[in-house]
Amino acid sequence: MEDWLIDDERLSIGRKSVLPGEGFFRPDSVEAEQAEREAAETLSDAEVVVVADGDADGLACTALIRTARGAGALLPTGPHEIRTALAWVAEYAPPDADLYVCDLCPDH
Repeated sequence: MEDWLIDDERLSIGRKSVLPGEGFFRPDSVEAEQAEREAAETLSDAEVVVVADGDADGLACTALIRTARGAGALLPTGPHEIRTALAWVAEYAPPDADLYVCDLCPDH
C-alpha cells in the first residue's frame, strides 16, 4: 500500500472514520525495507545464489542447484522485480559468489 493513502495528516475526519486504525496496514516502504534486510541476511555469506520465483518451480530449480553444487541460497523474486534482486546480489553477496537466475518469465 502506498504510504500517502494512510497518512493521517492528509486524511479528512470522515475518511479516518472508515479506515482501520494505525497498525492495520503495512506501508510499501516497511515491506520494502524488510525485504532488503532479509535479502542482505540471505546473501551475506552465500557461495551460490539462486534468484528465482518463490513458487514451486523456483523452489525446484533451487533444489536442483543445491543438489548439483552442494549449496544454493534462494533469493525469491518475480520477473518484474528482477532488477532489484540483481542489485541486492551485487550489493550484498560476496564478489566470488556464483549466481543462477531461474524461472523468471513474465506472464502475459
